[in-house]
Amino acid sequence: MMSRSLCACLLNVSAARDGKLVEKIAYSALSINQPGMGMRAAVMNIFQDIDYNRSVITIVSDLDNMEIASDVASLVPGTSFFMFGHADPPLCRGLAERRRQQGWFGGCHQSSYEYIRQDVGARPSARYGITGIGSIPYVTNCNVTINTSDVEFGKKIALSLRGSQPGGLPNVQSMAFAHEGEVEIACNIEGMHKDEDRIRNMNQCELNELVCSFDSFYHVPATLIQQRVQDMAHTRGISTRPEADIVGFCPDELYRLASSVLEQGVWADYWKLSSAPRSM
Repeated sequence: MMSRSLCACLLNVSAARDGKLVEKIAYSALSINQPGMGMRAAVMNIFQDIDYNRSVITIVSDLDNMEIASDVASLVPGTSFFMFGHADPPLCRGLAERRRQQGWFGGCHQSSYEYIRQDVGARPSARYGITGIGSIPYVTNCNVTINTSDVEFGKKIALSLRGSQPGGLPNVQSMAFAHEGEVEIACNIEGMHKDEDRIRNMNQCELNELVCSFDSFYHVPATLIQQRVQDMAHTRGISTRPEADIVGFCPDELYRLASSVLEQGVWADYWKLSSAPRSM
């Protein structure tokens, strides 16, 4: 029975070429583990993109969001945080809305921190910026690569996938960028609760395209995104890589593995066994 409550964090770090630095960041996530208390956090995966010099670290824990923010704020003086999703009661504002309020999309490096307000920690500053921590249904990162250097065409494909667009895929956010001489369509797939209006208003054929996790959440499968991208690319005679790459894990897979790791109190550095990109 899946009854354990877990939170997962996909930590994006602007570093990949310095392996020791990335590993140091990963181990810092385990500093909350206390002897005799069992494992409270584990690093499950590290996805490293050498070309863009970025890493995505998948962390799981049974801590709540405010506890994480308060702990980091106390350990690293000067840091500040804003909360989103269910960690932002009673409004439960989404990440995009909170980012707009913080001036994120305009580029915080060009903004005045004088008007930015934190929920936890010190007043925001140019040195530390401000970090968002929230509680939302698990987000899957899925990348599809098309064999072309035409970024503008990739952007058209990415736009057609977005849930905000007519005919787009529900709760999918996407963008396109050049990557290793080709174009990568990068997607975030957000879960949808079965009681949401969007799910209740779907017909059975639409529901059949989705995957249900834990009997409560629906999400678009990577295979559907792969097929959509492939169909559009083929209209230009462009091929795609055979499978979509999953950064980290899909929801069910992560839950099963994380529950085992946390309950047994071993494999804190599980990522060393599973650090390669995944395909579906």
